[in-house]
Amino acid sequence: MAHRLLRDVEAEGWERSNFPIICESCLGDNPYVRMTKANFDKECKICSRPFTVFRWRPGRDARYKKTEVCQTCSKLKNVCQVCLLDLEYGLPVQVRDTALAITNDAIPKSDVNREYFAEEHDRKETMVNGV
Repeated sequence: MAHRLLRDVEAEGWERSNFPIICESCLGDNPYVRMTKANFDKECKICSRPFTVFRWRPGRDARYKKTEVCQTCSKLKNVCQVCLLDLEYGLPVQVRDTALAITNDAIPKSDVNREYFAEEHDRKETMVNGV
């Protein structure tokens, strides 16, 4: 990872985002949430690429929450970046995949292939969105 820090951040395709992909339970009831943002603060737990970490407290008596995976992995798996539950059904990913008979063969296992796959997904997404 140290050799990657010497390279240009924009050329790497690392994730920089303005708002996390999170479920309603992780966001909390308070409509006025103060959220901190740290660019390239941690590695994603799935693909090990640096990503923007968001940290907030959903309520007065709640503990602080922070994002654990990057937005690319969150979009690929359709999960919350914090609790890693499915965004549509609120189930753990393994239960959802078993119930819907989804196989995880699409995401590569090796580091180089996983990074290439994530970059290609990001590139296709920017072409579709026109951003």
